[in-house]
Parts: sequence; structure tokens; C-alpha cells
Amino acid sequence: MDAPRYLCYTCKALKGLSEFKLRVKDDRHGKKGDPTSKCTVCTLRNQQSRQRMKRKRHENDAEEPTDPCSSDSLLPLDDFTAILANQASDSSLRYSTRVTTQGMVGDSKELADLIVGRIWEVTGYRFTLVDSEYKMTCINR
Repeated sequence: MDAPRYLCYTCKALKGLSEFKLRVKDDRHGKKGDPTSKCTVCTLRNQQSRQRMKRKRHENDAEEPTDPCSSDSLLPLDDFTAILANQASDSSLRYSTRVTTQGMVGDSKELADLIVGRIWEVTGYRFTLVDSEYKMTCINR
């Protein structure tokens, strides 16, 4: 009697049981002790491919210039709005920083209104207060 052959889901080849890893626990894909759906060669190839892609993403991330105004920066409002004005023409705007309110007078709501008003002036992005949170919408200038 011939030994049972199993189909590898990836390469579609019929292979012997020794060419597959066995499941270590019951799950929705099969029971403990059953062969996995991919042979060990395809599993290894898939793992190496994922590692290459991960390395490539990591290298691409390392090549991107670091943001001189990261979330740890503290910028005066004038510098912040100048940076936003330069980026406002892009199709998307993403920026993270902390803005200092040193030298400004008013309570927190008044200061927030002043900041969002300045952002609106330079970008055209309008903020509205909804449930104690500012929401941003783009309004054509």
C-alpha cells in the first residue's frame, strides 16, 4: 500500500507526510497532529519573503528624513503656522508638534481658538468645536 500523499496549498504538489510540519494544536484549520497546508519548503520560502519585505520596509523607513519638528518639539505659534503654510498645498497634511502659548493671554479655550484661527488663515483648514473636541474640516478659501 502506498503512503498517503498530501497537497501543498502553495506549490500544488503532492508530497509525503514527512515534507509537512504537523499541527501542534487544534484550531480552525485542522486538528493537532494533522499536516499543515503548506509543505516545509513553501513555508520557509514564505518566511524568507516576509523577512525580506520587513528588511526593505525598515531600510525605507531609515532613509526617510527625520522630522525636525517631532512631537517632542516645542514651537512658537508663528513658526508652526509658517511650516503649515508651506505644507498646505500638499494633498494631505500630517504634522505633530507641541505649540507654546508663552506670551499669549487667555484661558485654554481662548488660546485654542487663537491657534485654530491662525491655522485656518494659513491653510484653509477650519476647526469646529464638537463635544469639547476640535474637529477639522477643509473649507475652500
